[in-house]
Amino acid sequence: MFGRNVCGRERSNRFLIGILVVAIGIFYTSWLTGIVGIMVLSTAIFSYCPINKALGRDSCSLLDRMPLV
Repeated sequence: MFGRNVCGRERSNRFLIGILVVAIGIFYTSWLTGIVGIMVLSTAIFSYCPINKALGRDSCSLLDRMPLV
């Protein structure tokens, strides 16, 4: 359906940040913070970010250009 545009370190960072933001939202009982955390987690799970697409960013293509040393 959608091409991947979130890979590698960016994806790992999104997982960690998403979990942290959801935990903060639960701790402070903030629905808005929880929703933002879930959105960040979903971009990591599906490896697709519509904001990256709109900005023309693609961290997956960066991995293809890196040498395997």
